[in-house]
Amino acid sequence: MQDGGAVVGFSYYDLMARLKVRGPDNAAARLSEIAKWYDEVCAAGGYRAYYNGTREGTLQGGGTAGGLGADQEFFESLLLPQILFDGFLGFTPTATGFTLNPALPAAWPEYTVTRIRFQDSILSVHATKDAFEVTVLESATLPGKPALVTVDASKWKPAEAAGTAAEGRWHVALPKKGEALRFVRP
Repeated sequence: MQDGGAVVGFSYYDLMARLKVRGPDNAAARLSEIAKWYDEVCAAGGYRAYYNGTREGTLQGGGTAGGLGADQEFFESLLLPQILFDGFLGFTPTATGFTLNPALPAAWPEYTVTRIRFQDSILSVHATKDAFEVTVLESATLPGKPALVTVDASKWKPAEAAGTAAEGRWHVALPKKGEALRFVRP
């Protein structure tokens, strides 16, 4: 970045902050604005064609000084889509498994992420306002303890009696291949 410019990937941090401070509706509205801009960029033929001097802004990269880092050496642009996984799905890896805390905007009645690679398993997570389900699509048999899905006990509880509650959190073992684990609002 040069001359007070910006990097597209850093919008991830803006969106995560909006999600935590102003809520999912605010973060989704900003993400929608970014998606609209990106549609314009694609319609123009990409970043280089979009910032060709006919509109405000200059593109930095490949040795060229400019105000916006979006392509070439700016690999952090890959951070932006992570808001869908880390933010709205609330997926965070832990030493014993992962936590989930879906935060859906009001305009999203449901949200599904499939083909999540976690350790030696492939998962799918389907969330609504009042529940979410983790399904194990594929799994390799590993020795030792199964991974734990952890949720905030003030927001979620297992739909069926399973796992343990400790320090304000539920800890539930990831099920076997073909099985699902469901959480509901308390």
